[in-house]
Amino acid sequence: MTDTPQRSTCPTCKQVFTGEASPRTASENAYVQLLEHFKTVHANTGHTCGRRVEGFAFRNDPPASDFWRHTDSTCSYCGSLSPAEFFKRVDKGEEVTPTDKPYKVYVGPDNSKFYFQHLSDDGKQLFIEYLNQQKFKLAHPGYFYVRPYFVTLQIKDRQQRDLV
Repeated sequence: MTDTPQRSTCPTCKQVFTGEASPRTASENAYVQLLEHFKTVHANTGHTCGRRVEGFAFRNDPPASDFWRHTDSTCSYCGSLSPAEFFKRVDKGEEVTPTDKPYKVYVGPDNSKFYFQHLSDDGKQLFIEYLNQQKFKLAHPGYFYVRPYFVTLQIKDRQQRDLV
């Protein structure tokens, strides 16, 4: 166990929140303080996590009250990489690991998760272009054995198949 206090920084106003090293309550937790701050002070300035709308938790939170953590470009609600970070890591040649879920992949040696619900329509189109141009370095088994939920297979003829 560590005696170092927790620190969380607001990505918008840069206010620093400090919590107990071993918090026993939510009010002692720096990250919980940051979340509450963002929801009240910066409501409607972030994004609404696509995973949030599927679940039951936090339904009363204001819209656009999620944010990308500045330390690792992950969503404050679900922990997914941001779309920008996902494509940046793919462009760097990091391996993408398919899953048995149509909404998630893992990226890189640290197996960071990426939820497709964070993709805009343009982001989904870019993902499909990457698929068709074979820009993904896919881990075992080397293909999407469960297709992402927004991808369909279009057979032009017996010789050529494209994902759309």
